[in-house]
Formats: sequence, C-alpha cells, structure tokens
Amino acid sequence: MNKVTSKVEVTLDASNLSKGADLVADIAHEGVHVQDQLNYINTGGKTKVSDYDTEFRGYLITSLMDEAYPASSSSRPMGGGSYTIYDEKWKTANPKRSAVENVRNERKAAIDKLLAVPTSHGGMYELTPAKQGNSYFP
Repeated sequence: MNKVTSKVEVTLDASNLSKGADLVADIAHEGVHVQDQLNYINTGGKTKVSDYDTEFRGYLITSLMDEAYPASSSSRPMGGGSYTIYDEKWKTANPKRSAVENVRNERKAAIDKLLAVPTSHGGMYELTPAKQGNSYFP
C-alpha cells in the first residue's frame, strides 16, 4: 500500500486552461479532487472514492458554476464531441416536475453521458454508475 502523506499537489497546464468564468469552473472542478484527497489524508487513508464519484462531483461543480455564471458555452469537449452539462431549458424539461427536480435529473443524465464516452471514441473516463472504475486513491 502507498504511504498516506499530508501533501496535495495540483498542476494546471496553461495550454489547457479556459478563460473567464470557464476558468473558474475548471478550478472549482479540480478543487473537488483536492477535497477528496484531503478527506483521504485526514482519515488516514480510510475514506476512498471511486473514479466515477470524484469525476461526477467534479463535473457537478462545473455544471453548477455554468448555471451560476453563464459563460460563452456550457458545453465541454470530449471525444471529438461537445457535451452540455447545463442548459437553462432543463427547468421545463418535464412539466410534471419542479424546475429544481428537472435540472437535477437532466444534470445527472448529462454528466453521466459525458463520463461514459468510451476511450476508444476519445473519452477520458469511460465510467458509469455501474462501472465506477478504481478507487481514486491507492
């Protein structure tokens, strides 16, 4: 087993960073991973998180930031395609549900769709609720 240390290191590649509100969303997304690692460290390695869980929460924050601070686009590139992870129209997706419930359901489906893109099609994760990957930590 790898040693649990108290060091969390984040590296941001300037060539891959967004601008404006998208940059803030990117940093918030990475902050989720930092918090997951801090939880792991602070519990002596007892709190583990799946790859799916940490990426889902990361994109959840990205989506919430897109909702709060509309940028030029709420789409995220993945596998040669573009995936919307927030759309104002979601509020009225199902007239039998509240706007909050509609957005919650549509957001989850959109993030799951992005995470499930096969690596053979340019996806980064190939993760689903049923195929959560490894633990994010050793």
